[in-house]
Amino acid sequence: VRNTLGMIGLVGLVALLIVLAGLSFIKIMQTPPEIVVGLGMIVLGYYALKDLLKMPKKSKVK
Repeated sequence: VRNTLGMIGLVGLVALLIVLAGLSFIKIMQTPPEIVVGLGMIVLGYYALKDLLKMPKKSKVK
């Protein structure tokens, strides 16, 4: 009986987490598009700066 109740509780917890994840996904999809564009620009800027810092140094030619 004890193991059965534990498994039922575990299944209930997993189901609750799946429902909450679905609801949060719906809430995220309702955010204004400007926020999504802003986050995308931040990510692109991060990778651009990372690439710039990895560039080899130019040797000065006389």
